[in-house]
Amino acid sequence: MALEDQKLHLYWCTSCGGCRVGTDDWGYNALGRPICPSGERFVFDSYYACGRTIMARRLLEGRLDWADNLVHRYYTCTQCGACDENCYEETGRHPLKVIQEVQKELVNRGIGPHPALRHRRYAQFFEGYEEKLKKATQQISSKATLMYFVGCPLACYGKKVIESTKNILKAAGDGFVIADQQWCCGYPLVDTGQVEQGKRVAEANIAAIRSTNVDKVIFSCPICYRIFRYEYPEILGTDLGFEVVHTTEQFLDGITKGRLKPKVNISKKVVYHDPCNLGRKGPKIYDQPREILNHIPGIELVELDGRMGNAWCCGAGGMVKRTHPDFAIWSATQRLRELEEAGINTLVTACPECESNFANAAKDAGMTTEVLDTNEILADSLGLR
Repeated sequence: MALEDQKLHLYWCTSCGGCRVGTDDWGYNALGRPICPSGERFVFDSYYACGRTIMARRLLEGRLDWADNLVHRYYTCTQCGACDENCYEETGRHPLKVIQEVQKELVNRGIGPHPALRHRRYAQFFEGYEEKLKKATQQISSKATLMYFVGCPLACYGKKVIESTKNILKAAGDGFVIADQQWCCGYPLVDTGQVEQGKRVAEANIAAIRSTNVDKVIFSCPICYRIFRYEYPEILGTDLGFEVVHTTEQFLDGITKGRLKPKVNISKKVVYHDPCNLGRKGPKIYDQPREILNHIPGIELVELDGRMGNAWCCGAGGMVKRTHPDFAIWSATQRLRELEEAGINTLVTACPECESNFANAAKDAGMTTEVLDTNEILADSLGLR
């Protein structure tokens, strides 16, 4: 969808500020609670969705030049979807789509993506990708119909989550296959406007999975989950041919059906952080992880302001963790301060990028906050770690 096709989104924006502050559970303004990390960090209208929309309108009209200085404005967006959550509720418009289309055009014009995303190590990863996948799928000889797709974030810094997930699947009696070689869903390309390159990765991934016997693919990473479930069908214009499920859905089903029985007491007061890709940008998976936590003996789940649709982004999305690491850490620290003020020392989430960014932010700030994945804490209660 080109920027030209976004005219309704561009001209409906009245700069009302709905992309700046959240609403409470009844739809009322939540006392001006900020929802846009980029706007709050850089403190200019041009970093909020409304400002980016105005710039996009001027770009379309030829009143603003396509130039390098646009990269900072559009690649500091974490693409958390908070602006969409509030704007769509009131107007039926999607400001995030405008931002994404500008990124695509920046790439088409050779201005984007951000220089950090052009680094050779990213390009090298996708060189010969189809051949890498052939080798990976040749390892899969099992007759299992369930595949566990690990993804890059977990493969890089989520080894404990991978082991917890595998152990829970085994405990539930779910036969599954997993490729030893690292696969990428293509998120670094798809979410930064590099659609054509992302399309090639999507095609290779779908072909590789269809060549196996699986009819369901399960993800611990909500970014991979969202890319497969929503972006692939749009990019490729076709159904996947297999079911896509997040582990919080799979494991809650196992608990409610008695295949998984948390028994070990985990005495912790925790806050659950809603990942953007699982909630606002996904199928609104808010209740499942909370229900899992409520099934764990000893867990006291505390709800703070800024949750579910109004959750404050950890700051790692949109590849911002790679392009502007200081900003990503700043965003995570804002949320951790709220936990600290509430006297809560454990944050639980269901996203490896969120977990990693929060953990790094806590370390940088000298905080003792413990950051865990839902699968880690569930595995502990099942006695599997």
